[in-house]
Amino acid sequence: MEQTALADENGYRCLSIKVPWEEIAVDYDDLVTRYVTTVHLTGFRSGKVPRKVIEQRFHKEIMADLSVRTVQRLGREAVQETGIEALGPLEASEIECCKGKAFRAKVRYIPKPEIVLTELDEIFTAEDGADPRDLISFRLL
Repeated sequence: MEQTALADENGYRCLSIKVPWEEIAVDYDDLVTRYVTTVHLTGFRSGKVPRKVIEQRFHKEIMADLSVRTVQRLGREAVQETGIEALGPLEASEIECCKGKAFRAKVRYIPKPEIVLTELDEIFTAEDGADPRDLISFRLL
């Protein structure tokens, strides 16, 4: 999987990901198999619709499901590889998903902010007897 970090936008971070077809082919086959077993078409017994017919008739739906599945799985992995945790769901755009070709998408997310707490003994207090924990609370707010 290739990934490219893009510029921050309003607190968001963006990644452009590219995944070879070989990495998502298993997901594609799983989705087609699921369609074969659940779709009922006139002229075919339940679960006996030929794979080619399913692929032709439900091509758009299968590719849409594959895009969602790929973004959820590989998009999350790409964000984790950056070493940053994402808050909330990933937003995908500019999705390119075609059978036999590399999957491409732009994934946008809000990074989890890094909070650095100072040590209690590093906080200098005035000699008025103020509690250092109150100063910590004030700095956190």
